[in-house]
Amino acid sequence: MLQHFPLYPGISRITPNINLKHNMDFLRMEGEENVLAFLPLSMRGTVQDKWYRNAPDTVLAHLHSNRRLYFQNTGILYKTQEPWLEFTGLWKQHLKPVLDTRYELTDTTLPSALSLLKQLAALKGKAVSYLPETVFITITDTQQQAHHFTLLRNSAHSNVSELFKEDDRRLLDEDTLTLVPGFLGAYPNAFYRLGVHQLPNLIETIKQLNSKESYTDLSARFAIRRTNPQFWSHTDMLHAAYRKSFPIEAGLFDFNRFENR
Repeated sequence: MLQHFPLYPGISRITPNINLKHNMDFLRMEGEENVLAFLPLSMRGTVQDKWYRNAPDTVLAHLHSNRRLYFQNTGILYKTQEPWLEFTGLWKQHLKPVLDTRYELTDTTLPSALSLLKQLAALKGKAVSYLPETVFITITDTQQQAHHFTLLRNSAHSNVSELFKEDDRRLLDEDTLTLVPGFLGAYPNAFYRLGVHQLPNLIETIKQLNSKESYTDLSARFAIRRTNPQFWSHTDMLHAAYRKSFPIEAGLFDFNRFENR
């Protein structure tokens, strides 16, 4: 059986039938190829190959056969040796008038600690893989005022070409963090609470994570676990801060994924 997979308006290619579970992947791949077309011709394959390391042969064959249709060079004149970073910067600049900046770390209400917050956000590698996916951090300043942040763990994969066998595709050494002011996500996995003077200690502790036991030690020092007598008063404070910061979007956080480790 043969299938048609559209590549550009009015253009299609006849391709042998591939397992239908990949059909949604093809839609994503075509979107990715449209983005790659903005990069210099010489580096498109390198970027795409990194996105699809160890992907199934059927997926790789589909990707490689499509490259023949992206033979034009981009009209963007790049000025640096990092075209991908330069392109995403140009993209962001173009969209600046309509971008939502409330999650920009530069807009934090804790400017005195901005340098330390950026250090926390810049942590990466296997150590950060021990952290939960979503952590709400409450930092108290010298005036005892609470400032709320969300720490997200970005889980690296060799590829995302299928839904299952995720552990086989995890690249722990490439995990990174994203830190934003306020609340991002409805399913927190953990709450941390600390004074601004403890930030260097938290950063250093995360750098040293190397086991589940080391994360348990971190939790004992910074986390508000379910078993903490102050758990519900802490969550009441978070909900109040959420409603104050985002009165339209605010709701109740879902604790079904909350960890107690």
